[in-house]
Amino acid sequence: MASPWDFRPQDIRAAVHLWHGEADANAAPAMGHYLAATIPNNHASFYPGEGHLSLMAKYVEEILNVVAA
Repeated sequence: MASPWDFRPQDIRAAVHLWHGEADANAAPAMGHYLAATIPNNHASFYPGEGHLSLMAKYVEEILNVVAA
């Protein structure tokens, strides 16, 4: 998080799923929206009122179903 990545998000070619809580105080929602706008072939889901960990607690089944597919 504190150093530059050795790749550009727009160069990612694999399908990417993004889940982001709109009330996340650890990872700014603006960064999630930036990545969603920048990474090609991504599937972004944003959850109003959810934070960094509450998102995982409430939507773990949905997330795991995508990851396991």
